[in-house]
Amino acid sequence: MQLIAKHLWALVYVDNDLIEDADENITFAIKEDGVSALALKLDYGFFLGSGVAPEPLGLINDPDVNSPDTSVAIGSLADTHFDRMLVSVDNDNGGPVTGWAMTPQLWHQVRIMKDAEGRRIAGDGDITKGIPKTLLGVPVEVSTQLTNAAGTTHYIACGNFKKQAVIGERKGVKIEINKYERWLQGETCIMLDGRYDCRLKQPKAFAILAVTGVTTL
Repeated sequence: MQLIAKHLWALVYVDNDLIEDADENITFAIKEDGVSALALKLDYGFFLGSGVAPEPLGLINDPDVNSPDTSVAIGSLADTHFDRMLVSVDNDNGGPVTGWAMTPQLWHQVRIMKDAEGRRIAGDGDITKGIPKTLLGVPVEVSTQLTNAAGTTHYIACGNFKKQAVIGERKGVKIEINKYERWLQGETCIMLDGRYDCRLKQPKAFAILAVTGVTTL
């Protein structure tokens, strides 16, 4: 497996008067926002990357990833869909499944679902105690990047993220501050540059499901 570093950039222009007049932590806060923007773009590449350079091939677009039920409307989504996703990974010796990933909007509808006996299949967790959200006992993470461009289809993914997903980062995020590029405009330029790549070691260790009709929060 080969990882090829790809650049992710974030560029922020900040009014010089704001920097001078605000709390000394304003520059740090702006850098943190930039790093968060890079993280969202990395999420997009990992899940929805097209595979056309410079984008990596995302989990959702990988033809070798399991998809036992291709697509389902939110009103028909049931615990059996999740069961089949788990079984598809197990059948290909891809387990154990270590996590689920879905959009926040989809999670808020999944979290209240019940099985045929009326039992909730999801747990809310407790962030203050380090207890994660769960679905069928498996931890859940949410990402806004697990939806198509139109926002009409949301995706659920499960798999062995701990051992079969690789995200490479080369020498962290480089941050440069340029006070002169937009001096005449009275602005300071803050640039963040990270180099990353991501790959699935074993695509069959993952399963996906497209869900339509998800209500926007």
